[in-house]
Amino acid sequence: PVRDGSVEGVILTKVDATTEVLARESAANQGKWLEFVLNLIPIPTILVRPGSGGVLFVNSASRRILPNLPAEIETLDPNAFYFTDLSGSRVARQNWPRFRAARGEELYGLQLLWHTPNGAIPLVVETRRLPAVYGHPEVVAVHYQDVSDLKEAETALRESVSELQREPDLR
Repeated sequence: PVRDGSVEGVILTKVDATTEVLARESAANQGKWLEFVLNLIPIPTILVRPGSGGVLFVNSASRRILPNLPAEIETLDPNAFYFTDLSGSRVARQNWPRFRAARGEELYGLQLLWHTPNGAIPLVVETRRLPAVYGHPEVVAVHYQDVSDLKEAETALRESVSELQREPDLR
């Protein structure tokens, strides 16, 4: 305090925040590292919130099946982007793989067609629920394997077999 124009005493405190700053930087770097790793995975993968299916992360490989992906995946035009099952029936939005997985359903080998303005892409979908660990909340990973090449090969094989069966000299 100051009395009669003179200082009677001073209290100085020093707090070393180095540990806290380093911990925050380390956590931020871990997040960046995880994004880097997920972006290296060649399979389109999204991470979603359990319960809501809200999108937390979309990896780089997802750009192959969503080349014009909006900044927020929630804003996709339902007339331009949608799923159908293999019989051609449109899948209701609430039954899209990410929403089914977010509700706790595990999907293994689910075959769907993903329709975009550029055409339909055959996909095999797998999901995994990742438990809350190491201070991170529970999350659901949804993997979309593009099987276009496999479907083209199957079609070519069927056509070849059919052609061979029609050829009398090759029977």
